[in-house]
Amino acid sequence: MFKRPSKDECLDAIGLSNKRSRETGLYDLQPKTISVPVTSELIRALQPDSSAFNPVPSPGSSDWLANHKESGQTFEEFLYSSPRVPDEKRSVIHILPLTFFEDAVPSDVLEQLAHFASNFFAMPVEILHTESFDKKIQNRINEYSGLVQVNAGQILGTLSKLLPSDSFCLGAITMCDLYPQDSWNFVFGLANMKHRVGVYSLARYMPGFDEGIASSNAHLSSGEKSVLLKRACLLMCHEICHMFGLQHCIYFHCLMNGSNHFEENDSKPLRLCPVCLRKLHSSCGFKIIPRYAKLAEFCHSAGMKSESEWFEKRLHQLS
Repeated sequence: MFKRPSKDECLDAIGLSNKRSRETGLYDLQPKTISVPVTSELIRALQPDSSAFNPVPSPGSSDWLANHKESGQTFEEFLYSSPRVPDEKRSVIHILPLTFFEDAVPSDVLEQLAHFASNFFAMPVEILHTESFDKKIQNRINEYSGLVQVNAGQILGTLSKLLPSDSFCLGAITMCDLYPQDSWNFVFGLANMKHRVGVYSLARYMPGFDEGIASSNAHLSSGEKSVLLKRACLLMCHEICHMFGLQHCIYFHCLMNGSNHFEENDSKPLRLCPVCLRKLHSSCGFKIIPRYAKLAEFCHSAGMKSESEWFEKRLHQLS
């Protein structure tokens, strides 16, 4: 049975001491976890402020943490794993639209996804030409939905051969439903950290999926496209974070929480907790406040009200 980490365990996972500084009133960084130059901005951004970061939700019987044993990954453990980092040779995130027999992801959604990812990771993001994997990947009929699914593991094997020379990672996105192995019902996405490739599906986010209706982006309203965009951003960034070496988060309610079903996945926030933020920051080296400002602007323009308000509030707290 999953037990929520204690306050001290969460502080340790971030790499903070459990005592506040007399001078600043903030938790200081543990010396053994310092891997990049320390700034006051970084220390303030990593504080587990309860008004900004909620504990990981207690799992229900069908939720991820009730069905998958997760020990968590502290920042120190992340460092010891020797994660891959972008360099001069491999500095671009590539997005590959992938089709089998269904509609491609709408081009306007792809462009907005690339824009969001470039702000989220503070890296160049490029959209590649659409590839068709029709009849190249094993498929099956899902016994619950009655719709065709394709084998995500086989897709990853093929993607590793398509990785551009300047690519830090390659994420394929499709409107076709995925499964990782025969014993699983489905998977939202799957990534291979070693080969820096991932694939994620928007099929289950489409209107009509629960009624066994195959996806068709031609009938999406503007409101439905806005909801689809938010879900796509969350799923894409979750899988790309895996390619940076981040494992599932068990400490806070976070974009990197695992998810076992649609409702659980849809409830996750479009942001990282202090533990996962520190991991990504150590790899990408972005400035946290300008990054939050760009994400707030994007979410506001995309109609993501609650996410925009969170980023604006966090900016105010850190300023």
